[in-house]
Amino acid sequence: MQFPFTVVVQPPSRAGLRRLLRAWWAWALGGALLAAAAAYAFVWAPAQSVQPGAGASLRVESVPDGAAVEIDGRTRGRTPASLTLVPGAHMVRLRRDGYADVTHSITVGAGEAVAVTAELWLRSPQVQRLRPTFPGATIAAAGFLRDGRVALTVALPPGDERQAWLVDGRGGARRVGPPEAHGGLAVSPDGEQVAYLAQGQGDRLDEVWLTRDGSRGARRYAVPAGDERLVDLSWAPDGRHLLVVSQQPLAAGGQRTRIRWLDTAAGEARELVELPSEVVPGSYGWSPGGDAVAFLARAGQLIALCLVRTTDGTFQYLADLSRDDPTPLPFPPVAWSPDGRRLLYAAPSQDRAASSGWLFGAKPPVVLFLAEAAQPLGQPWGVEGQAPAWREDGGVVALGRGQGSALVLRAVEPGQEPRDLAEVPVKNGSAFAARWDVAHAQLLLATNGSAAAGTSQPEYWLVRFRPEVGR
Repeated sequence: MQFPFTVVVQPPSRAGLRRLLRAWWAWALGGALLAAAAAYAFVWAPAQSVQPGAGASLRVESVPDGAAVEIDGRTRGRTPASLTLVPGAHMVRLRRDGYADVTHSITVGAGEAVAVTAELWLRSPQVQRLRPTFPGATIAAAGFLRDGRVALTVALPPGDERQAWLVDGRGGARRVGPPEAHGGLAVSPDGEQVAYLAQGQGDRLDEVWLTRDGSRGARRYAVPAGDERLVDLSWAPDGRHLLVVSQQPLAAGGQRTRIRWLDTAAGEARELVELPSEVVPGSYGWSPGGDAVAFLARAGQLIALCLVRTTDGTFQYLADLSRDDPTPLPFPPVAWSPDGRRLLYAAPSQDRAASSGWLFGAKPPVVLFLAEAAQPLGQPWGVEGQAPAWREDGGVVALGRGQGSALVLRAVEPGQEPRDLAEVPVKNGSAFAARWDVAHAQLLLATNGSAAAGTSQPEYWLVRFRPEVGR
C-alpha cells in the first residue's frame, strides 16, 4: 500500500534536546508514563501473567463487611471481594478500624476456588459486671445458653437456697425453675428446662427433678438407698442427658465421688467413673457433641484437670493446675476444636528448668497442651496462654496478662509470637478463668473476689467482642 505522503524521521539536535528537557510539560508527561507503567506492573501484571484457566479464584467475606483485604501485604479491595491469585501460598489479612486484624495462610492451586470468611472482633470489647439479682445474694454459678443468653445460679443466705435466672443481651433478668431449691441446679441449653437436686425421704439431696413451667416438676432419678448424696449436675449439649455427681463417705474415712450419665427421658443412669477426690461444682467443659467433658477435681489443695468420656466412661488425668488453691475458679481452662476431635488446655509447663521452683519459688509459666483422639495425653503446643478458645475459622485465641492490671486477648499459633488482638479492661487479681461462647463472640470472666469487699466469692464479668448489644 502506498501512502499519499512521506514521513521523514530525523534525530533531534542537541539544542532541541536541551529545550525539551527544560520544558515542565515534558517532565510531567514522563512522570505520568512512569506511574502508569508501575501501576500496570504491580496491579494488573500479576493477574494478566496467569494464563486463562490456570489462575486461582479467592472469595473473601467478613462480618462486618468493609474490611480492607491485603494479599501478601498489598491491598486488593474491601470485603466482600472476589479476586484472582497466582497459584501458590498467600497471606490474607483483613483490617478494619476498631477491630482486631484477622490473618489467614492459604495455599491455592491452578483453577481452584477458595473462600475465606472471617468474623472481626472488637479491639475494645464491651464489658458488663454481672451482679446477683438481690443485694446480699451471691452468684454460685454462671454459664451460656445455646442462644447466647447467660444463666445464673444465685445463692441466697443464710441457708443453701438456690435460684436460676436468665440474663438477656440487654441486661434484663428473668427467674426460671422451681419455687424452691436447696442444692445444685442447671438450666438446659435451650433455656426450657431446669434440673435441680431435691431431698427424698431423708435429709439428704438424693433426687433429680425437672421442671419446665416454674412448678416443682417431676422426679427423674434417685440414687440408691444408703448414705450417698448428690452434690452437682450439668446438662450435656444435647439437652437430654445430665452429668450427675454424688459423694459417699467411707467407713475408714474419706469419701468417694461418683459421676453418672443420666438419660432424662428414660430416667436411667449409668456410672461413668468413681474418684477419690471431689469435683469442683460447675467446672465442666463439654465437647461440642457431648461425648466427653473436662472438669476440675480437688484433692486437698491440689486442683487437677480431668476428662471423662460419656460414651464408655474412659477417664483421663490431664494435668495438675495448682497445688495451693483452696477456692479454685469454676471454669476449666479448655478449648475444643469445632469438630470435637482435639482439645487444647492450659497448664503449668512441664519443663523441669521452669518448674524447679514451683514448690519453693516462682511458679512455672502456663502453656497450652494439645490432646487428640489418637493421642489422649496432651503434648506441649509451645505457646504460653490461659483460658484458650478455638474459633470457628480454626484460629486459636487465649487470655494473658498485659501491662498493668489489664488482661489481653492474643492470637496464638505454634512457632509464632502471640499477637495482641484486644485489651479486656477488667482488673485481674492473682487468678482468673473464662468460659467461652465463641459462636456469639463472648466470654464469661471469673476473677478472685476483692479482699477490700470482704468476700472470697468470685466476681463475674460478661465480655462481648461484637458491637451489637441486643439479641
